[in-house]
Amino acid sequence: MSESHKQFKRPPKRYQPRGLSILYEDRDILVVDKVSGLLTVSNGKVRDNTAYYLLNEYMRKGNPKSRH
Repeated sequence: MSESHKQFKRPPKRYQPRGLSILYEDRDILVVDKVSGLLTVSNGKVRDNTAYYLLNEYMRKGNPKSRH
């Protein structure tokens, strides 16, 4: 398989934040696909329904590798 056709390693099944798909994860990198319309960060009015918030939740409770 050529370098340009390398497949991403999919994470094992576990908590998936609604509106985000975890495409790749290793110790240093987390690649996600967010749905259209989901804010990346808070705009002052919306705080909980953002990619930033959902990824923090994922790292806090959905990622067994994270022990914060």
